Amino acid sequence: HKTFATPPTFAPSLIVLAMGKKKGDRSYNSTDTTGDSSSDDADLISGESSSGRTGKYGVSLRDGQPLCTKKLSRNERLCLVIGGLVLAIIVVVFIIVAVSVNKGGGSRGVDPWENVRLPANIVPDHYDVSLRVDLETFDVTGEVVINAQVVSETSYILVHMKDINITSVQVSQGGSTVQIKSAFNFTENEFYVIELSTALKTGSLDIKISYNYTLRDDLAGFYRSSYIKKSTGEKRWLATTQFEPTDARKAFPCFDEPALKANFTIHITHDAQY
Repeated sequence: HKTFATPPTFAPSLIVLAMGKKKGDRSYNSTDTTGDSSSDDADLISGESSSGRTGKYGVSLRDGQPLCTKKLSRNERLCLVIGGLVLAIIVVVFIIVAVSVNKGGGSRGVDPWENVRLPANIVPDHYDVSLRVDLETFDVTGEVVINAQVVSETSYILVHMKDINITSVQVSQGGSTVQIKSAFNFTENEFYVIELSTALKTGSLDIKISYNYTLRDDLAGFYRSSYIKKSTGEKRWLATTQFEPTDARKAFPCFDEPALKANFTIHITHDAQY
């Protein structure tokens, strides 16, 4: 053991403390600069001698023992055990929920339509949109044929739509009609969900949807507006569009997300006077 001639730094003191000394061993001089070799380990930790003086490290004692060596009571140990169990249960529940959400592909459930984002398994290439507009009754009837690519197998097709009445749906792949098991609106996330009897294979896909609705009056999607003809004072109606950022779904069923860009062919049937 090394004897320090000058007051040691804190690090050497820790080394001596870690080495410790056997019971009754007085063969080394402690780091106490008083030179009193009779000071014990508690003095070294606390800096307090048996006479009750406060030493340089100022660690208090209880019943002559450093606080760090005090044994926990039965109640304290019980509290620690209960706290550990509660924490473990919280962690397990969190992991189970995270795994379930990940498997379901949605942020709130296991069904793809419960996610506010479209699944990534179908990507549109081209839309062929046909619209027939009556500016006397404001009725709109339409049909859209979407050519898309299936990038991973799936039994569901999700498209956006809002305030549109779907009248018929057809799905075909590779020249063959794909049987539809069910179709429904999920209004919370503005989806029209098509569930198929068999899974789609990767490759080209055609989705044909017929629909109708009333021309809107809220400056969104496909809506009506008007002006006054100066020469006659007559009120004239017109139909126009506002699709950004997510209002194309109010004009025809589509994959209405900015990243899913595609080409369009549009046919409009209207009264001859327009």
